[in-house]
Order: sequence, then C-alpha cells, then structure tokens
Amino acid sequence: MNEQRRQQIQNNLTFKATDELLEIWQSGDASEWEAGVFDIIAEILQERLGALPPQSLETQALRLLREAGSLMEAGSDEQAIRQCESALHIHPEFALTHHTMGKIYENMGQPEQALIHFQKAIQLDYDFKDAWKNLLRVETQVQKQFESSLTKKQLDLALDDAREGEFDKAWQEIEAAKASLPGIAAAHNYLGLVLQSMGQLDAAIDAYASAILLNPRFSPARENLAQARAHWEEEQYHLFSTIALTDEQEASLASEEYLNAEVVESEEPLPGWYYLDEKACLITGWPGHRTGSGRSGYDPLKSDFELAHMQGLIFRKLIERKFRTRHPVYLLFMAVMGAIFISPLLGVVELFRGNLYVLPVILGYSPYWAAGIALLLNVVLSLLHVEDGNFEAGSLFF
Repeated sequence: MNEQRRQQIQNNLTFKATDELLEIWQSGDASEWEAGVFDIIAEILQERLGALPPQSLETQALRLLREAGSLMEAGSDEQAIRQCESALHIHPEFALTHHTMGKIYENMGQPEQALIHFQKAIQLDYDFKDAWKNLLRVETQVQKQFESSLTKKQLDLALDDAREGEFDKAWQEIEAAKASLPGIAAAHNYLGLVLQSMGQLDAAIDAYASAILLNPRFSPARENLAQARAHWEEEQYHLFSTIALTDEQEASLASEEYLNAEVVESEEPLPGWYYLDEKACLITGWPGHRTGSGRSGYDPLKSDFELAHMQGLIFRKLIERKFRTRHPVYLLFMAVMGAIFISPLLGVVELFRGNLYVLPVILGYSPYWAAGIALLLNVVLSLLHVEDGNFEAGSLFF
C-alpha cells in the first residue's frame, strides 16, 4: 500500500464512529479489508480511546493462523508450526488451529502428526467438513503404509499364534506391535480383533474404544465394540451364575442396608457420541428397519414405507370388519367421523327426485362414504360384542 492510498483509507475511516471501528477491530476479518487497514484502525482507536482494546481470542488466533498459512506457502513450515503453537496458547479450544497444524505437518511429510491434529479438530468441532475430508485422506495414506508395515506383520503373527493356542508368543508379538502402532482407527480395531481372538475381552474393548476415539465414524470398530461388550456381559453372567454364595453373603444381599443402599453414579460417564449424541433421537417403528450399513436412523423412503403400511393395515381392518374397540371415546370418535364421511349420500334423495347433477358428486366422494359406512359398521359390531365380551379372534384392533 502506497502512502497516497494509506492516507485515503485513513481519511475514510476517520469519519466512522468509534463503535463501528471497534466492531471492525474486534471481528478481525482481514478478508474484507485491504492489507494494513487494521493497523490504521488501531492508530485511530489508540488516539480516540487512549488505549487499544484487546481483540477476541479467536481474532488473535486467526491473525496468527493467517501468518502461519503465509509461512507454509513460503516453505517455512517450522516457523508456521511455531505460529500455530502461539495461536494454541492464546485459544487452546480453537478447532481451526489444529486443522492448520494438520495441514502443515502433512506438508512436512509427517502424516501421523497430521492425523493427531485433524482428530483433535474434529473433537472440538464435529461438523468441521474440511477436517473430516483431510482426516480420511491422510488416514487412508497411513493405513496403506500400515498394511505393509512390520507392525501389521507382528499382529498377523500374534493372530496365528493365538489360533494355535500359543498365547505367550502372541502376547510378545502384541507388545512389540504396540510400540509402533499408528494412530489410526483401522490399526487399533485390528489390535482389538487379535486380543478378542485370545479371549482378552477387556483389552479388546479398550482397543475398539481407542479406534472410535481416533475416528468416530469408523463403523467396524463400533460393531466390534458392541459385539465384544455383549460377549463380556455373557461371560460375566455365566461366571457369577456358577458361584455359590455362602450363608453370610446371602444374608448380606437380603439385608435392609444392602437393599436401601444408594447407587453412586460415575463422575466420568462415557462420551455421548459412543451411542447417541445430542442430535440423535430414538424412533419407534418396525424392528430392524432403523439401521443400515455404516449408519443408523430412518431415511425418508423407509418412513414412507411404514406410513403406507399402517394406512393399508387400517383400511384392510375396516373392510374385514375387524377395526373394533372397547374404548367408549374411540367408539364415539369413529361414529362421528363415519357420520361425516357418509354425508355425501344425502345427495341420493335429490337423485331420486330426478336431479342428475348430484350423481358426479356422489361418485366423486365414493371413497369417503365407503369409509364412513365401514366405520359405522365396525362401531355397531363393537357395541354388539361389548356387552357379552364375545369378540371374535383377531377382531379387536385397539
């Protein structure tokens, strides 16, 4: 920026109110302004207020991250990392800082360090799309390296040893593999599978949980974790069901002190996203139709299928005269709706008088008066059977 341009900008900013300048200063959005504008704003505010108010933590971090990006483009990756570390010191919970560090480490050829920061960025901001994109790309790269690594071969040997019953050798291979296990979900998931094959369910559960922490969207680890926990609970049930209690233990379990004991909840519960996060909800409906491969929840098509199924079921029950109930409120509602639906049949009187214009109306509303007749018929059948309580098998619907 030359001196003439700087003077022009300063003159324009001088006419702005102090509150407006403070808002611009606090936002720190350099993308909307020319280079050097914030220096001029700082001079004006310093002159008007006597002291320059501090910018927000996010604004200060963003300024350092912009400098880090420029340094990375210039090939000064080490200096860029130091700028990011300064930004982390100012604002430790800023996801964009970890994302920027991940990109720099990837540029430096250190994919595992990049993964650590992409994972941290996602933990701080689960909906950070760029962080997810970069995480999956770098994770795929590291996974390819893992497949041909010595660590993977050691785990393969441990799995073979476990299948042959040589658990001591398997443990030695596992301990050797752990020292160089990469921080990717696939590696920890595979470790869990090896441990589970050895019957070490507690250790396997920890490995699956670590895989989920590294990549919450890695569905194989979630499925394996659920299966391992089910096996663990089954083991515990069989273990405790075979233990014979002494007379003193049985008396203790039946004591008033035990029955009235207060249940103390853990102060560190499992993370909510292990199962359901704050955006998740439970949906009632057909069992087995809530989940798909690698995801859960209803999609619109399945919701439409269930709605159509319920509509068809109600219509079939009406026609078969099995849409019956004992509830008086439901009976009253059905009677009122039936009377409303058959109202178009009043046009039959006009038809007998020779007014043929009502015929299209009667035919057009035929689905409604047919449903009305079916409703009233089911009401009558319900009332006939309510007094003696003799309902036909399967005829009582609700």
